[in-house]
Amino acid sequence: MLRLIRSARARIAATALLAVAVPATGPAMAAPCESPSAPVAVGTAQWNGWGRDPENSRYQPEPALRAADVARLAVKWAYGYAGTEEAGAPAVVDGRLFFGDAAGRVHALDARLGCTYWVYDAGASVDTAVSVAELGASRTLPGQAAAKPPKSRKSKKHRGPNTDAHVEVVKAPSAVLFGDATGTLHALDAAQGTLLWKVPAQALPGVPLVGTPLVHAYVVYVASSPAQGTGAVAALDTRTGRLLWSTPLDVRSGPTVDTERQLLYVTTLAGVAALDLADGRLHWQKHLPQADLHHAPVLRRLAGAREILVVTAHAGDVLGLDPARAGEVIWETRVGGEQGDVRIDWAAAADHRTVYVGSVGPGLTALDLSTGKLRWNTPVSRAPSHAVTAIPGALFSGSIDGHLRAYSTIAGKVVWDVDTARQYNSVSDVAATGGAPGHGGVIIVRGLIYLNAGNALLAFSIDGK
Repeated sequence: MLRLIRSARARIAATALLAVAVPATGPAMAAPCESPSAPVAVGTAQWNGWGRDPENSRYQPEPALRAADVARLAVKWAYGYAGTEEAGAPAVVDGRLFFGDAAGRVHALDARLGCTYWVYDAGASVDTAVSVAELGASRTLPGQAAAKPPKSRKSKKHRGPNTDAHVEVVKAPSAVLFGDATGTLHALDAAQGTLLWKVPAQALPGVPLVGTPLVHAYVVYVASSPAQGTGAVAALDTRTGRLLWSTPLDVRSGPTVDTERQLLYVTTLAGVAALDLADGRLHWQKHLPQADLHHAPVLRRLAGAREILVVTAHAGDVLGLDPARAGEVIWETRVGGEQGDVRIDWAAAADHRTVYVGSVGPGLTALDLSTGKLRWNTPVSRAPSHAVTAIPGALFSGSIDGHLRAYSTIAGKVVWDVDTARQYNSVSDVAATGGAPGHGGVIIVRGLIYLNAGNALLAFSIDGK
């Protein structure tokens, strides 16, 4: 099962473009930022990658936004995409907002102002989220010498809300990581948008990539599921792009990381698999052949030291698995009960007590995280059109009619409703029209929420300020 990549040919293919810095290309930046681009530090007040955290919870515990103030949210700025209405879910790290689009461009904006720092042309559609990672010392395979880590660059003194103005902040170099539609994995300098390395599709174990690359401890983990044949899960060095290990697997989702057990979870054609983070060895595989799983598992901690792995099935089933017992089923609940036409098309979210699921048919459902019992269900007039997102006290979900709504997590009551389908004055000088929200869902960082709708990226804040 395990296939360690040690051949010279694989190493050459993976590192042929190592550290080749090229100017960022793409359309002219209509609204460049006045301040120079600075190093980007990976921290806690962020939304990094698809699920915000390595556990893919889609829960923001520190939103800097009270549930009581959600009703006051208004558009702060809108960014119009040129030549496309499809874009990947944004990520926000250290005040920088990163996202890709179907035209093959990857953008870096100021998360609060919406001005542009850089645009990179990937050459092929980028429709998943991106991940940001610090560049540490190069990881090694047996018999190889480790490369020295890059030198940290000192930033200018910064008078931020959480920074002592008299202390010089040193930020390590970091990279923006993403895959494109051809299966190529790219790494860009997060500050400047220049190419650090890219691994062509033929050097990876499968095409296309499934979901968003996930970074942990200076290793980037990717999953691939080709149209024909067996897919794979692979680990690459974030600094060099060198392939560290690859395990063939019928993958159906992006990865989830369990730092306590040092395991990586993915859904597969047969169920759920757990791989060793260090070498890709298969620890266990829970067979759920009728489940039809498509989304990354959500890992959450229950009362005490117990943890639970939640997976959703396309046919409407939600399962809670025990990661300490090789994925043993703790509970299984069908949203909508005996209702016939039920589909879970988008990813769920979970806080510390409840898992939230959007589905065609029942609408929005909240289940007790430890038992799977129904907490509440709220029908919606039109089907959910993207993954749901939770903060303390509020749940966000958009629907195909262009509406973005927030619901109370206590009983599912609508507390905010905005129709995004209208014209916006765009900070990018491109005509921006809202509409059906993109599949990436809402992300929330430092009091702002972001959403792709139509050909626009919308930023909401309290009273639009």
